[in-house]
Amino acid sequence: MGLEGVAQFEADCKREAREVARRADVAHRKLTLEVLTRVVKKTPVDRGRARGNWMVTVGSPADGESGFIAGDGASGSAEAQATQFALNAGTAIVRGVSPFSDIFITNNLPYIEVLEFGQFVPPNPGPSKDRRRGRKGRVLVQDGFSVQAPQGMLGVTLAEIEVWWAANIEGFARGLGLEVTNA
Repeated sequence: MGLEGVAQFEADCKREAREVARRADVAHRKLTLEVLTRVVKKTPVDRGRARGNWMVTVGSPADGESGFIAGDGASGSAEAQATQFALNAGTAIVRGVSPFSDIFITNNLPYIEVLEFGQFVPPNPGPSKDRRRGRKGRVLVQDGFSVQAPQGMLGVTLAEIEVWWAANIEGFARGLGLEVTNA
């Protein structure tokens, strides 16, 4: 092989390495957005504050709160507004991040752990006495959990993501030019 052949081989290797890195970056971003979407959609909604407070940051977890406050309903329900707010903000961060950055999904509301781990007190308060529309007489908490998220949000999402990743890893690997074997 002459010098031209070596130079061509080197160029081919560099091109292939860039393509593998690009595809791995795409898989990383898809995984991040899949986790974000699932955890946001699993978060219970009353006024939308918890759902709208999921924040995506790069390099370290978010400090504080997102500042999300649902509007008067003219822009849709609190559920729809909060979902759109969190997913739009998170997607913008994920799209703009440098490849292979550490990406964090954080919710710093003081009661997010109560929603995740079912720590409402009392754990079975019975029908709501809250007079706000749609609340009075409904059971909102059972066994310490919000009835909208009876097993929390994050733990359930991470268990689902393990299954999702296992179902998709072969496709990602093929896209990287790798062979997946069951060891």
